[in-house]
Amino acid sequence: MPFDECRKPKPKMVFQAAIDLDIDLSQSYVIGDSEMDAELARQADCKAGIRVGEPGGTGDLVAASLKDAVNRLVQQTKES
Repeated sequence: MPFDECRKPKPKMVFQAAIDLDIDLSQSYVIGDSEMDAELARQADCKAGIRVGEPGGTGDLVAASLKDAVNRLVQQTKES
């Protein structure tokens, strides 16, 4: 597979991981620190993209830290 097909935000590697590991992407989150990670979440049809960092930019959710992102996901799961 050509290298450029595996680079974010293209979801080829995410799709392969979903097949290999039996992951339901529609119930999965992408957590990252860049706009590209949020775009990857959209292209892979994930439940949401969470960007860690300063407010603004893209991402379904923005968290101040990885710990904050996880806490928000846990809270969201409890409310569902």
